[in-house]
Amino acid sequence: MTFWIAQAFSAIAVVLCFISFQVKNKNKLLILIGLGNFTYSIGFLILGAYFGFATGIIAALRSLLFYKIEDRNKVYRYFAISFLLTLLAVCTYFTYDGIISIFVMLAAASLALSMWFGHTIYIRFAAIAVASFLIIYEIMTRAYVSILVESIQIISCVIFLIRLYIERHHVHKDS
Repeated sequence: MTFWIAQAFSAIAVVLCFISFQVKNKNKLLILIGLGNFTYSIGFLILGAYFGFATGIIAALRSLLFYKIEDRNKVYRYFAISFLLTLLAVCTYFTYDGIISIFVMLAAASLALSMWFGHTIYIRFAAIAVASFLIIYEIMTRAYVSILVESIQIISCVIFLIRLYIERHHVHKDS
């Protein structure tokens, strides 16, 4: 029964993810992503996947922090990113679930840093890395519904990068 409850939480997260793909407002997007990550984390907790739970909570916190720090001074922003990276390392240490934990943690750290710097290309590459490693982790922990969102995220990021390449190539070709 708990397996199906966990999958239901993942399904709710899938819905939140699909809604977030349609949102253009950055603040609403970050809130929806934060809620989706929180919902995923509950599914991982029910499955006994404590690393997934911890990283999901940190991802939700990351979204909400970036929502709150956008207009803050640099000292506050440096503190926020340092706090997130430290929290991610500490949680990985205490919830270590095999070598895949290290890969997910490093990819999640690169995503947090790329979001902090705000470079969309780096964000997409980091998101692809996180999603790829999370798919492996989700297979290992039986979080099957969550694999759908990670797959869609990879496809979405690849499409973005291809479109960007075509736009840049086309502009370069006309110059």
